[in-house]
Amino acid sequence: MARKIKNDRKSFYAYVKSKSKSNVKVRSLVNERAQLISDAKQKAGALHEFFGSVFTKDDDSHIRIPASHFHGDSKDIDYS
Repeated sequence: MARKIKNDRKSFYAYVKSKSKSNVKVRSLVNERAQLISDAKQKAGALHEFFGSVFTKDDDSHIRIPASHFHGDSKDIDYS
């Protein structure tokens, strides 16, 4: 496997990952009401509630779409 690493990196990294013993878990959380949360779904909900304000969808209705400068067929493009 070591000799083939330059041509077959995928197999090497799959092997390394299979030998990894990493097991990351989210510990119990305390919500805004000072309650201890240990259920996985409740922890997901608490994290969503906490970080949800950071990941919002922006209003993109005011963004202009640029005019197309290409008027033709893609087979007319020279890729060389």
